[in-house]
Amino acid sequence: MAELEFTAKIATRVPDRLPVFAMKRPVANRRVLIELAASLGLPPFSKGSELTSRDAWLSLQDGPYVLAMNSRSGAFKFLDRRAWNVTADTRFAYKDEEAVDIARDAVRRARLVAEWRSKLTLGGVTHLRMQGGPPGGKLQPETLLDAGVVFRRQIEGVPVTGPGGILAVNISPQGSVVGVTRLWRELGRQVGRVKVVRAQEALARVRAAYLRRDMIGEVRVTRAEFGYFEAGPALAQGFIEPCYAFIIESVGPSGANRAGLRMKTVEVVPAVEKPRQRWPMRVDPVSPPTTNRVAAA
Repeated sequence: MAELEFTAKIATRVPDRLPVFAMKRPVANRRVLIELAASLGLPPFSKGSELTSRDAWLSLQDGPYVLAMNSRSGAFKFLDRRAWNVTADTRFAYKDEEAVDIARDAVRRARLVAEWRSKLTLGGVTHLRMQGGPPGGKLQPETLLDAGVVFRRQIEGVPVTGPGGILAVNISPQGSVVGVTRLWRELGRQVGRVKVVRAQEALARVRAAYLRRDMIGEVRVTRAEFGYFEAGPALAQGFIEPCYAFIIESVGPSGANRAGLRMKTVEVVPAVEKPRQRWPMRVDPVSPPTTNRVAAA
């Protein structure tokens, strides 16, 4: 039986009590997408624009512009497909600070985040890079192709963890916005104020769960976060509440000629005694609670 090894730091000082909010039900239709397009400064959509629906995603396309919204979560994506017309002369020359200013200005002008109770914090700046050279020859210097400015969300001064609570703005070499990815559910009314469960209680619950699974090999907690949990784009969410998120790495037993199978999962434990929002304890780790490159495509 595997023993759960804890190698991550965990928050020992968390608020005693925090508010719980209902989430507004998202509205996804053609009108909303056209309004978002206008707020981003796109030209009016033509009569030939195409509206399609698939797997809860509503997409509107007109020429190079593609906008999509998820009816369950309200997740929004925008892409100017001309941004991927990369040539050997493509260069992104803006400094990171300049890219952040461009992204913040776009967020403000387009009102991509209108929720006054949430705070926009900078998560990081990423870049697409290109490097090439002749076969067998010397590689050319690496060049930057764009910037992806990633913002994260805070509520009541507490960070939002999970795959949600993120806004990414892609900046072209010309300094224009060519992509947006937003998973930022709008808060509704406050439905209560709850006592926050201590971190050790949450960890004890995770340990007990892994003991019941009777796993073999190595199992370790490599990262732990406290915050409000916002789910991924495929899930509807009625409430947002404090939680602990544990990233757990398991390594199966190795054989004579093979290494042990390595796997990562994210365990989400409510930080309240009686949660209003019910989640499976294990969350799909495709979008772990960390700042990674967020593509607009």
